[in-house]
Amino acid sequence: MSTLTPRARTFLQAYWRADLEGALKECHPDATIELARSLPISTPAPVATILPQIFNNVYPKFEGGRFDVTIDSTLEADGRVLVEYTARGKLVTGASFDCGYAAVFEFLNGAIARIRMYTDTRYVAAALM
Repeated sequence: MSTLTPRARTFLQAYWRADLEGALKECHPDATIELARSLPISTPAPVATILPQIFNNVYPKFEGGRFDVTIDSTLEADGRVLVEYTARGKLVTGASFDCGYAAVFEFLNGAIARIRMYTDTRYVAAALM
Protein backbone atom coordinates (compact mmCIF):
# COMPACT_ATOMS: atom_id res chain seq x y z
CA MET A 1 0.00 0.00 0.00
CA SER A 2 1.41 3.38 -0.93
CA THR A 3 1.06 6.57 1.06
CA LEU A 4 -2.11 7.58 -0.81
CA THR A 5 -4.52 5.01 0.65
CA PRO A 6 -3.67 5.93 4.26
CA ARG A 7 -4.19 9.63 3.44
CA ALA A 8 -7.64 8.88 2.00
CA ARG A 9 -8.51 6.83 5.09
CA THR A 10 -7.23 9.57 7.43
CA PHE A 11 -9.34 12.13 5.58
CA LEU A 12 -12.44 9.94 5.85
CA GLN A 13 -11.90 9.24 9.54
CA ALA A 14 -11.70 12.99 10.21
CA TYR A 15 -14.72 13.58 7.94
CA TRP A 16 -16.80 11.02 9.85
CA ARG A 17 -15.88 12.74 13.16
CA ALA A 18 -16.82 16.17 11.75
CA ASP A 19 -13.17 17.19 12.27
CA LEU A 20 -12.76 19.91 9.65
CA GLU A 21 -9.17 20.73 10.54
CA GLY A 22 -8.14 17.06 10.46
CA ALA A 23 -9.83 16.50 7.09
CA LEU A 24 -8.33 19.61 5.52
CA LYS A 25 -4.81 18.60 6.65
CA GLU A 26 -5.01 15.79 4.08
CA CYS A 27 -6.10 18.11 1.26
CA HIS A 28 -4.37 20.37 -1.22
CA PRO A 29 -5.39 24.01 -0.50
CA ASP A 30 -7.44 24.08 -3.73
CA ALA A 31 -9.10 20.67 -3.20
CA THR A 32 -12.61 20.27 -4.53
CA ILE A 33 -15.43 17.84 -3.83
CA GLU A 34 -18.15 16.65 -6.17
CA LEU A 35 -21.46 15.24 -4.99
CA ALA A 36 -24.33 13.94 -7.07
CA ARG A 37 -26.23 16.70 -8.84
CA SER A 38 -29.49 15.40 -7.38
CA LEU A 39 -28.41 16.42 -3.88
CA PRO A 40 -29.27 19.94 -2.66
CA ILE A 41 -25.59 20.91 -2.21
CA SER A 42 -24.12 22.53 -5.32
CA THR A 43 -20.78 21.05 -6.38
CA PRO A 44 -18.01 20.90 -7.51
CA ALA A 45 -16.93 23.26 -4.80
CA PRO A 46 -14.02 23.69 -2.39
CA VAL A 47 -13.79 20.96 0.24
CA ALA A 48 -13.36 23.68 2.88
CA THR A 49 -16.76 25.12 1.89
CA ILE A 50 -18.75 21.89 1.57
CA LEU A 51 -17.62 19.97 4.66
CA PRO A 52 -18.99 22.53 7.15
CA GLN A 53 -22.34 22.43 5.32
CA ILE A 54 -22.44 18.64 5.67
CA PHE A 55 -21.34 18.76 9.31
CA ASN A 56 -23.95 21.41 10.19
CA ASN A 57 -26.89 20.14 8.12
CA VAL A 58 -26.54 16.36 7.96
CA TYR A 59 -24.70 15.09 11.03
CA PRO A 60 -27.23 16.57 13.54
CA LYS A 61 -29.86 14.31 11.98
CA PHE A 62 -28.14 11.35 13.68
CA GLU A 63 -28.63 10.61 17.37
CA GLY A 64 -25.69 12.22 19.12
CA GLY A 65 -24.48 13.54 15.77
CA ARG A 66 -22.66 10.24 15.24
CA PHE A 67 -22.87 7.13 13.11
CA ASP A 68 -20.74 4.03 12.58
CA VAL A 69 -18.72 3.43 9.44
CA THR A 70 -17.19 0.29 8.02
CA ILE A 71 -14.67 0.46 5.22
CA ASP A 72 -15.64 -2.35 2.87
CA SER A 73 -12.74 -2.10 0.40
CA THR A 74 -10.07 0.13 -1.04
CA LEU A 75 -8.39 0.16 -4.41
CA GLU A 76 -5.44 2.28 -5.47
CA ALA A 77 -4.25 2.83 -9.04
CA ASP A 78 -2.84 5.64 -11.16
CA GLY A 79 -2.71 8.21 -8.35
CA ARG A 80 -6.32 7.57 -7.33
CA VAL A 81 -7.85 5.79 -4.37
CA LEU A 82 -11.34 4.31 -4.31
CA VAL A 83 -12.84 3.66 -0.89
CA GLU A 84 -16.13 1.80 -0.53
CA TYR A 85 -17.76 2.17 2.86
CA THR A 86 -21.04 1.72 4.68
CA ALA A 87 -22.47 4.24 7.14
CA ARG A 88 -24.97 3.07 9.74
CA GLY A 89 -26.70 4.90 12.51
CA LYS A 90 -29.93 5.86 14.18
CA LEU A 91 -31.59 9.06 13.07
CA VAL A 92 -33.16 11.48 15.54
CA THR A 93 -36.49 10.41 14.03
CA GLY A 94 -35.86 6.92 15.41
CA ALA A 95 -35.36 5.44 11.95
CA SER A 96 -32.30 3.39 11.10
CA PHE A 97 -29.85 4.60 8.46
CA ASP A 98 -27.77 2.12 6.45
CA CYS A 99 -26.17 3.37 3.24
CA GLY A 100 -23.27 2.39 1.01
CA TYR A 101 -20.88 4.95 -0.42
CA ALA A 102 -17.93 5.11 -2.77
CA ALA A 103 -15.40 7.92 -2.66
CA VAL A 104 -12.77 8.49 -5.32
CA PHE A 105 -9.76 10.52 -4.25
CA GLU A 106 -7.37 12.12 -6.73
CA PHE A 107 -4.04 13.42 -5.49
CA LEU A 108 -1.66 16.24 -6.34
CA ASN A 109 1.83 16.10 -4.84
CA GLY A 110 0.62 13.58 -2.25
CA ALA A 111 -2.36 15.66 -1.07
CA ILE A 112 -6.03 15.13 -1.91
CA ALA A 113 -6.93 17.42 -4.80
CA ARG A 114 -10.36 16.13 -5.82
CA ILE A 115 -13.00 13.98 -4.15
CA ARG A 116 -15.96 12.45 -5.93
CA MET A 117 -18.63 10.89 -3.72
CA TYR A 118 -21.17 8.33 -4.93
CA THR A 119 -24.21 6.97 -3.09
CA ASP A 120 -27.89 6.17 -3.39
CA THR A 121 -29.02 9.78 -3.52
CA ARG A 122 -32.73 8.97 -3.36
CA TYR A 123 -32.20 7.07 -0.13
CA VAL A 124 -29.98 9.80 1.35
CA ALA A 125 -32.38 12.58 0.36
CA ALA A 126 -35.38 10.75 1.82
CA ALA A 127 -33.56 9.89 5.04
CA LEU A 128 -31.54 13.03 5.68
CA MET A 129 -32.72 16.01 3.72
